[in-house]
Amino acid sequence: KRVSTSYFAGKGNVLDYIFISKNIDKNHTSSIGEVHSYEVHNEHLIKNQNGSLLQSDHAQVVCEISLKI
Repeated sequence: KRVSTSYFAGKGNVLDYIFISKNIDKNHTSSIGEVHSYEVHNEHLIKNQNGSLLQSDHAQVVCEISLKI
């Protein structure tokens, strides 16, 4: 199940993504790297699901990539 990256009227939604080239897919024939992990930093949203103008209303989506170079 995907983690909510934004809330509207107390309902969580997935609106934020990271798009990565197929060349980073370890299963692709011309792969130059792979994704090791990803995290969704949404702690500030969970604490305030009805929104606030004092902080971002979207989560940060971060991934760790290693290259085969």
